[in-house]
Amino acid sequence: MVAMAASLCFLWIACGHDKMNPTATDLKATTGMIASSASSPSSSKQLTQAQGQGQEHHVNATLVPVNGSGVSGLVNITALPDGGVNINVSATGLTPGVDYLSLYYDNHTCQLEPHAEDDVIGNYTGEDDGTGHAQNKLEDDLDEVNSISVRLASDFTLLSCADIHP
Repeated sequence: MVAMAASLCFLWIACGHDKMNPTATDLKATTGMIASSASSPSSSKQLTQAQGQGQEHHVNATLVPVNGSGVSGLVNITALPDGGVNINVSATGLTPGVDYLSLYYDNHTCQLEPHAEDDVIGNYTGEDDGTGHAQNKLEDDLDEVNSISVRLASDFTLLSCADIHP
């Protein structure tokens, strides 16, 4: 029974469901998939195929200081079920009262490239404790976001960079 529950949970997530409160209809459908695959001689192969179909859905990356800036932090990116991503940037080592912005890039090194306004994750001001935060929902998929920066808003000086897919 425990194996059945674990399989049910795995299939629920592997099929792209992001909520952990399935309806009775959802559970019946998923349980039916387990029952039919368990009776099949190729059930192990089907489970492996289901695992192989899963793509990266969540990335945590570290913001690394550039040129001794002292600015670091974390980036959290979550793929959305219908496409696009949610990005959260938490920076530390900022100067209180100074304006910053975070951008995302196609390249892995936070090098400025022609960008659109929607490449901006967010603008923020350094808080009294030296932290700052930006959050945004983007239309690009996770595999299209390769690096994220913290820059001075005044002159775009690069302070910190996170390589999302090293």
